[in-house]
Amino acid sequence: MFGDITRFLLDTIFSLFGAALLLRAWTQAVRLSPRNPLSQAIFQLTGWLVHPLRRVIPATGYIDWSSLVAAYVTALVYLFLLVASVGVSPMALVPMGFVAALFTVLKWAFNVLVWVTIASAVLSWMGPASPMGAVLNTLVDPLLRPIRRVVPPLGGRLDLSPLILLVIAQAYADGCIWPASQKDIMNAWKTALIYAIAVLAPALTACTAGGAVAGGVAGHEITHSTAGTIGGAAAGAVIGHELSK
Repeated sequence: MFGDITRFLLDTIFSLFGAALLLRAWTQAVRLSPRNPLSQAIFQLTGWLVHPLRRVIPATGYIDWSSLVAAYVTALVYLFLLVASVGVSPMALVPMGFVAALFTVLKWAFNVLVWVTIASAVLSWMGPASPMGAVLNTLVDPLLRPIRRVVPPLGGRLDLSPLILLVIAQAYADGCIWPASQKDIMNAWKTALIYAIAVLAPALTACTAGGAVAGGVAGHEITHSTAGTIGGAAAGAVIGHELSK
């Protein structure tokens, strides 16, 4: 029982902190103004780790490398503590722990996308004039705009883009399972390769159909679910459509 409580606390604390680090990187990517409650809270929560890293890992353009590296380090510490909590030496994670940490960060990232998309959609319905709604819209709009070009609002009012983005994000979040054995390491690298194909194939084909096929195959291989296949096809179609213009 004590072990279950420990694992629950570790998962909760590290997942929230990792999410904050990824949100920090996201706010820089979309050039969100720091003068809002969400950014201020994130900066205060994560500054103690990000600021020292920024001295040696500066940001480049829209990418906040120090926050991303901090998220990866956080995932490593989380996994080592998680293994130690069940009485196993953390050294047992080497070297697959480094791959596991990458998948942990990916899972956190997709979960953050799910949370932000849901919060943005709810506020757009219940409090469209809310200042926090404007902040969340700034975060998700760059991801929703390409979807809206392919799937415009029905009747000019019913916007399905948040639902589509939510399905895609949740499907890929469910597919980010960190490896637990030597065999799983190979599967993890295979999954990483499929992620790369999901992004590069639409870019290379530069057409909606090619992107949809590549995304659908990648989504199926990663999630092994219908939702993942549909979500991957939708994402690939959007990328291919945008690049074919």
